[in-house]
Amino acid sequence: MISIADARNRLPALVHQAEAGEAVTITRRGKPVAVVISFEEYERVRGAASSWMSRLDIWRTGLPDGIEGLTDAELDAVRDCAPYVPRVDFGAAEYADLDAAQGLRVAEAESASGFDRKQGRRR
Repeated sequence: MISIADARNRLPALVHQAEAGEAVTITRRGKPVAVVISFEEYERVRGAASSWMSRLDIWRTGLPDGIEGLTDAELDAVRDCAPYVPRVDFGAAEYADLDAAQGLRVAEAESASGFDRKQGRRR
């Protein structure tokens, strides 16, 4: 990351970094505000976004008649809703036997696969 002031002074070097495939994040008062990327990467990202939008449009045309999608009110309701909070406390003592059985199954699977959870890699 580099500040706007430093980026202004080092623009040619930043452009070379971007051309080499390294994205450069520019910050203002410590917060990221822009990214310098190569033109090739920009074209790839732009193409992927337009391709995704094209596929979305094709999917929408295949929807049955009368389905309009979510209304603005529905979107606002989803956006403003509180996060899901489970109604059951699975950490309670009454579920300890389930936790133990699940822990045993996880340990058996890790042992069979050679995965070491503490190390975060295969043994």
